[in-house]
Amino acid sequence: MIRQNLIGKITETDFRLRGKEPGRLENFSDAIFALAITLLLISTSPPTNFEQVKRFAYELLPFLLCIALIMLVWQEHFQFYLRYGLRNSRILVLNTLFLAIVLFYVYPLKFLLKILILYPVGYLFGDQALLNDLGKMIRPQDMGQLMIIYGFGATLVFLILMQMYRYALSKADELELSELEKFDTKISIRTNFSFGPCAYGFGGFFLPLYQ
Repeated sequence: MIRQNLIGKITETDFRLRGKEPGRLENFSDAIFALAITLLLISTSPPTNFEQVKRFAYELLPFLLCIALIMLVWQEHFQFYLRYGLRNSRILVLNTLFLAIVLFYVYPLKFLLKILILYPVGYLFGDQALLNDLGKMIRPQDMGQLMIIYGFGATLVFLILMQMYRYALSKADELELSELEKFDTKISIRTNFSFGPCAYGFGGFFLPLYQ
């Protein structure tokens, strides 16, 4: 398991690791992340002709970027449980909401990245068939709504992570957090809070190019 291999390689430096032994909650969470990546894979139909082989190669780029973004979220989730080891009812509720949103937004994320990446690819290689298919997927006037859906989901994911870190900070005495650990926790709160506006900014940056 990736989580156990990473734990074996991580040494305690400035932050005491209170969750070295993963519980059922972390294992269940890892299974949901694995399911999310599986959904990305099975949503791609196998090619049956050369044109579809080219399309399959094109879609490798958004597929890899989707996995990278999912693993970025997983890393933040992994770090939280490794540092604090919290598994009470409050964390269970937040974690359940977090996983539900991650799982639900797999397809919108892939859809968005296909639009953002494959349009430039189609123009670069002069693939009119690809551009025509992308034009059928979404109308230019609907791009704004797509960005809102994406930004809303990404913001919720990182706001829930922020709440988990805030809860860990509220348990500082119980967890015996040092001053440095409290400082690192506050940095994680601010970082996750800032990721929400960054998600909207990402969509807003590309939006004028597709209208």
